[in-house]
Order: sequence, then C-alpha cells, then structure tokens
Amino acid sequence: MNFKTFEEIKSVTEIADAAHIREKVFIEEQQIPAELEFDEYDFQATHVVMYIDQTAVGTGRLILKSDNKWYIGRIAVLKEYRGKSYGRDIVSEMMRIAKQKDVSEAYIHSQVYAIPFYEKLGFKAFGEEFEEDGIQHKEMVAILS
Repeated sequence: MNFKTFEEIKSVTEIADAAHIREKVFIEEQQIPAELEFDEYDFQATHVVMYIDQTAVGTGRLILKSDNKWYIGRIAVLKEYRGKSYGRDIVSEMMRIAKQKDVSEAYIHSQVYAIPFYEKLGFKAFGEEFEEDGIQHKEMVAILS
C-alpha cells in the first residue's frame, strides 16, 4: 500500500487519477452532476491518491474553506476495492496531513449513511441534516491532537 500526496497539482497524471476515481464513484454511481463534483477547491486542495500495486484505487482532499475551517472531503474508493479498510486508511492519511499543517479540528460533510464509518475514525456529528448535491448530509468534526 502506497499513499501519494501532493500539495499542488504537479502533473496531469496525479489529478487525472483522483478525477477518474471521483467520476466513477460520485458521478457514475451516485449520479452527482459533474458540474457539482468538480469545483474551484480542486486547484487549491491537498489531494491524496491511494495506489495498490500502482493502480489508483482511492482518493480524498483537504481544503481550507472561507469559513476558516479545514474540511476533509471527496473520499472515494473504487467499488471493487471497497470493504478492505482503504477508505479508513485514506481518511487517516488526510488527518495526518492536517496535523502536519497544525490543523486542530477537521470537518467533514458526511453522507448520512456514512456517519458510523466516520465516528469510528473519531468524528462527531453535530447540527441538523442538510442536502448537498441531492444527498442528505450531516456535518462532523474531529479534534486532532
């Protein structure tokens, strides 16, 4: 298992691997419109792509939003690689990177069905459910120490 992280997009291959995974998971499987999936944050985010035997299998990003909060998001693992704890490994890597940036709290907009997954990683849900890209979400936070 090899994580490849980058602070800024350094090659077409790096962003293409992350984009391919997000297209498969969010656009094809979850039917999220492409214009909602890719946004201005993609060019300022810290992206993580997980490679297994040189195949890109999962991705995530870390962004600083205008509310001055750090968000972990766009966590996606290709269908054929799910159930192997790769999603957990990606989120853990994102949390490690956030700590290196001296981030004390990491937020996530979790799809409601995924709340138990993030709770196991130390996130706590708060606030009301809300709709994002046509899917019910809840905000969660993890204290990074």
